[in-house]
Amino acid sequence: MSTLGLQGVEDLSSADLWRLAEKFSVQLRRMNALGIRGRRQIGQRQSGSDFDTYQPYRLGDDVRHVDWSVYARTERLHVRRFRDDQTGVLVVLLDASGSMGLGHPRKWTFAQAVGAVTALAALRELHQVVVGVMVDGGVRTLPVLHGMESAAAVINFLSTMTPAGPTDLESAVEHVTRGLQSADLLIVSDFLDPSGGDAGLKAAASQAGGLHLARISALDEFKLSEGQMIYRDPESSSNKTKNATEATREAFDGAVQEHRRGLVETARGLGANIMDFSSHESLPRALETIFSHFTSRVSRPT
Repeated sequence: MSTLGLQGVEDLSSADLWRLAEKFSVQLRRMNALGIRGRRQIGQRQSGSDFDTYQPYRLGDDVRHVDWSVYARTERLHVRRFRDDQTGVLVVLLDASGSMGLGHPRKWTFAQAVGAVTALAALRELHQVVVGVMVDGGVRTLPVLHGMESAAAVINFLSTMTPAGPTDLESAVEHVTRGLQSADLLIVSDFLDPSGGDAGLKAAASQAGGLHLARISALDEFKLSEGQMIYRDPESSSNKTKNATEATREAFDGAVQEHRRGLVETARGLGANIMDFSSHESLPRALETIFSHFTSRVSRPT
């Protein structure tokens, strides 16, 4: 059995990640996060719910939810699904741009694990879940997901992604939130957009009911060694040769700190929760922080 932390983020289908999903789904329920009454979504109709669709019966489904009139016509078992207008909607948007491939373990590996556990925990509570990945300048998404029958699709989808190219946060946010009202939006990224990503964050804040930003960095990611070095931009694959003098390192450190402060100020101005993590830190501890923020909406400026 793998341990969590450095080793535990590598295998997205590991039993450890499934246990974490179960643990944090209970936390969502207890803390009344994401419209927790969504657990009524499959089976009998409840007040405030509307019929949505039928789904094929699966081993483990409650036979009380089988629609026998459908069986009489088709000789196939189906269970009824209802849509509760008070269920939560969670959008998980992960950054798989080129810079997310840096670090040991890679920032993308950490983001994969965070995204998988978060999505599976919400699915266990029968919330609607949208999963999107920003990669190679675009965004790839799964259709709106319901229930644990979608768990394998999440795992397979995330496992196929490889960090590449730049990030277009604004377009990605508009794509994944289209048609959704008051969704909680979790963005997991290093937010290393040279422009600062303000337009994307403003788009996110305007669409989301709750905006949560998990900023991932790698150990010594911004540490420059002395002497002549070749710098490669992982998102454009361009190379530059420069001498890393003391003055160069000081200027670089200042630019990095200004960029990071700018994101914090922008997030606070938009009423977003912002959390900082390193790709080598404990996954359970990072998830504790993220899930606690799902119930703490920062007041937005009017």
